[in-house]
Amino acid sequence: MAATADPRAKLPAATSTHHLEPWGQPSPPPPTPFDGGIEELWVKLMGHLRDAADRLRVP
Repeated sequence: MAATADPRAKLPAATSTHHLEPWGQPSPPPPTPFDGGIEELWVKLMGHLRDAADRLRVP
């Protein structure tokens, strides 16, 4: 038996190139809500932690 393709088989469809086209320009990243320094962020975080710890304390 020969290793040839079946003559009744359909030819593969032409591949679409629409997925190869480049996308539009990427949108700019959204502005960050907090633009202080790492020290200010640390102070803010510690304040939130203190508030949470105060709420957990039993009177």
